Amino acid sequence: MRNIFSGHALVVEDNPVNQIVLKTQLEILGFSVEVAENGKKALDLIEPEKFNIVFMDIQMPVMGGIECTANIRKSEDLRISGLPVIAVTANVTVDYQNQCDECGMNGFVKKPLSVDELVEQIGKVISAKPVQ
Repeated sequence: MRNIFSGHALVVEDNPVNQIVLKTQLEILGFSVEVAENGKKALDLIEPEKFNIVFMDIQMPVMGGIECTANIRKSEDLRISGLPVIAVTANVTVDYQNQCDECGMNGFVKKPLSVDELVEQIGKVISAKPVQ
């Protein structure tokens, strides 16, 4: 599965190994990727029209994914508040899924990542059509 999507993705993840894995998978799928190591840095990077999608770890130092996503959703700029956010977490309990839904996340993938699950979630939330 190479280059089936296009666009610019933001990976928000504190673990360097997970950053590399997710960044590599997204690049293979066709995205250009930037990485932020916590939610605060992610908020500093997000500008209108810069990203098409965000992949958000839940538990991070400084600012976690739930708080960061809630801040994204509160933005007065509709291009930011409407940005698709997919949770990426090892915690797959119903409680975590509910927290992700409540803060406005659009999708949920579990670690370790499955490329098929990643493609499925991206396809559900991104407005761009897959490249044929």
